[in-house]
Amino acid sequence: MIDQVVNIAAVTVLGVLEQAYFSLQVIYARRKYSVSPPSTSGPPEFERVFRAQANCSEYFPIFITILWVTGLFFSQAIASLCGLLYLYGRLMYFQGYSESAHGRLAPLYFSAKVLWVMIGLSAVGVLNSMCQLYLGLDTLQYLSDYNSRIAALGLEGPPTLSLSGHAFTFLEGCWVTSNPQESSKSRSLLNRLRQKEQALEEENNALKLHLEVLMDMLTESIVQLQGQQQQRGEGRRPLP
Repeated sequence: MIDQVVNIAAVTVLGVLEQAYFSLQVIYARRKYSVSPPSTSGPPEFERVFRAQANCSEYFPIFITILWVTGLFFSQAIASLCGLLYLYGRLMYFQGYSESAHGRLAPLYFSAKVLWVMIGLSAVGVLNSMCQLYLGLDTLQYLSDYNSRIAALGLEGPPTLSLSGHAFTFLEGCWVTSNPQESSKSRSLLNRLRQKEQALEEENNALKLHLEVLMDMLTESIVQLQGQQQQRGEGRRPLP
């Protein structure tokens, strides 16, 4: 049991030491800028240090809770790594905020992203444990086994085929040989066929256009012929 949480415990102790360091910095700032407790206002330099320590303390309980939940229900190694990244981001945040208000932004965003990742991992771990407990289904193990089965069947990459001693791979919508020389020949042949297909399609479109023009001319000729026949019929009528 101890070997499953020792890394998380180490990160927890490191986090406590970091909080103690931040508190000592506030004490030094009070002495430096002559701000006696319980006053929390003073020069901007002191207020930045005080606010940086307060912000880190506000998020520390959330961090510790998520750290242990992630380590217990998901992965101790990943939880420890994320914990170290979070503590590093908080240290950069404290130092940047102590120098200027703008210097806190980048470390703040970084530590917030790490914390959200840990929250997501902890949620996945708790959900998986609940599925194991109530449904008898280990979703993480199932996904791991599924990826192993996919790799064993050779379905990770593009589909392959072997015919008459030649290996073919389905790439970019066509089957190409694994041999580079044959593959280049196949590609060149495919390009020529595509060019011929495009030329035939253009020729077919031109023929369709010519056919439409001829049909229009034929229709117009038929209309003119019918008009002439009608005029001749009217000219041949007997006089009353």
